Amino acid sequence: MTLPLYNVNDVVCLAESAGLGFLEQYRVQTVSSSGLGWIYTIKATVPRPYERTALFGERISGQEQFPRYFREIELLPLCDAMQLIVDTLRRRLTEALQLQASMCTPPNPTATC
Repeated sequence: MTLPLYNVNDVVCLAESAGLGFLEQYRVQTVSSSGLGWIYTIKATVPRPYERTALFGERISGQEQFPRYFREIELLPLCDAMQLIVDTLRRRLTEALQLQASMCTPPNPTATC
């Protein structure tokens, strides 16, 4: 088996989110091997439902960290994720400008309000 692509404390991003134009970055907590390759554990903060009434002076964050497990193919290095986001946003901007050019009439510079 090859060496893992990421090590503990490396900053990684979720490839699916980056492909949609969002940057979600996490630190790798653990690295383990399985029959399918390397498995990386990160701790993701997720909203937590309130199960009881808070007591006086009790701090409620409404969030909790849970371990989530990912394969190498589901993660990207930070710089690769940022480049993917830039490319995605450029493509979306080009599509929006083309749609605007085809559907919207240019403003009349001689019109008065």
